[in-house]
Amino acid sequence: MQFNFQNCRHFRSTHTLAHESIRLISFNKLAGRVAQLNMRLVHEFWRDFQQTGISAQRLGDILNAPT
Repeated sequence: MQFNFQNCRHFRSTHTLAHESIRLISFNKLAGRVAQLNMRLVHEFWRDFQQTGISAQRLGDILNAPT
């Protein structure tokens, strides 16, 4: 005699819960990677923005220097 798991309510609810848990974990991992990438991009943009300001100040110092 074979047991049919498809007709068992407990098996279906556990099976669904397991799939939902895996999907939630996967989503959290993906969201973490996206957030990490965004933070890295913002950090690089901010560093480049600051370097541009410093470069503009130095260029102004050079151009305003007496000859």
